[in-house]
Parts: sequence; structure tokens; C-alpha cells
Amino acid sequence: MAEKRAEFIKLFREFADSYPPTPQGEYHLRHYEEEREQGRRNFEAILEAERQGEDVTDQVLMKLLPYVHWSSVKPKKRIELLADSGSLRQTVRNLCKVSTLPHV
Repeated sequence: MAEKRAEFIKLFREFADSYPPTPQGEYHLRHYEEEREQGRRNFEAILEAERQGEDVTDQVLMKLLPYVHWSSVKPKKRIELLADSGSLRQTVRNLCKVSTLPHV
């Protein structure tokens, strides 16, 4: 365990020293609060939709998971990604069933 901790600290320091001063890092830092606020609004909207009895699976996939910035994905590609995400949808549902997240 100590070995993994030391490796993590080494990698984190390397990241902290190298990423923030890059153009991508500076962009990320400039937009951090704005993106966090958008995430909060998305989460609240999804909670409200869930309270209304709506299936919120697609909203969770499109608005909460950080791996895709949907605004940068062409609409046709969005449809393809969602069509291919059936197993991911089931995974999200299963995770929600065993967690404190709203059931989707």
C-alpha cells in the first residue's frame, strides 16, 4: 500500500507541475467554476425529472458523465453513441440500484 501511495504522490506532483501551465490546463482552470455550476444545474434538473417519474437515464448519460462534451459532438454521432450505450445504460441502472443514487 505504501508503494502505491508513493507512486500516486509522484504522479500527482508530476501532473500538478506540468498540466496547469499548458494551454489546456489554463483553459480548464478558467472554466472550472462555470462547468461546476452547469453540472449542479444539470444534477438538479435530473433530480426534478426523476421526482416527476421520468426515466432520466439518457439525461444522466449526456449531462453528468464527464467523458463527453456533448456540445462538441455532432447530433448524428450523439445518436450513434447513445444507440451503442445500451450496456452502459444497464450498468448505470444497476449501479443506481445498489447505491443511494436515484433509480433510473
